[in-house]
Amino acid sequence: MAKTKVIAVANQKGGVGKSTTVFNLGAGLAANGKKVLLVDVDPQGDLTKMLGLRKPNDLPLTLGNVMNNIVAGVSGNEHPEIMQHHEGFDFVPGNRSLSAVEVCLVTAMSREAVLQQYVKGVKNDYDFCVQITITD
Repeated sequence: MAKTKVIAVANQKGGVGKSTTVFNLGAGLAANGKKVLLVDVDPQGDLTKMLGLRKPNDLPLTLGNVMNNIVAGVSGNEHPEIMQHHEGFDFVPGNRSLSAVEVCLVTAMSREAVLQQYVKGVKNDYDFCVQITITD
């Protein structure tokens, strides 16, 4: 597969359309035959809710769990956290467990690269990886 394009939609303010933009961009790319992965890096899980999982905090495996594993040094090659959406793209759900990851990252080495490390591990199966990111 050709080199994956990684796109981050970021803004520190809520309610500006980050989740909607990621969803529409992903759905549009998938409709055009591209293999797409959406990543919800929002502790509120708005993108995850938009994709039909109304109770993201009840999910057993999300991006938060995976990032905690990366920080702990126990990441694997399998990715059961990746879910399939009926509109033809895959996604990684987010929920409030991402807030706990933020606390762990305060003392972690190379904390700025944890999400990057995760994306590097999964992106090779996709044409596009689109993520919603909250900035401070």
